[in-house]
Amino acid sequence: MDIGDCLRMRVQKGIKTTRSYDADFKQEVIRLLASGRSAKEISETFGIAENLLYRWKRMATMKTKTTISPAL
Repeated sequence: MDIGDCLRMRVQKGIKTTRSYDADFKQEVIRLLASGRSAKEISETFGIAENLLYRWKRMATMKTKTTISPAL
């Protein structure tokens, strides 16, 4: 049994696998969103749930606000 067989068995049994994405990939996806491409289009292209795209965008916005906030 190879890795492909194991993955197919997991999918058949309804066990979800967690994928992880590196920071560069997330930044590229956020850049695509900012450039005007729709979340649906990006989601379908990369096989990523739309809600995850919005979460990455929100998290990037929060990081930007905390790193750029003016000093008192």
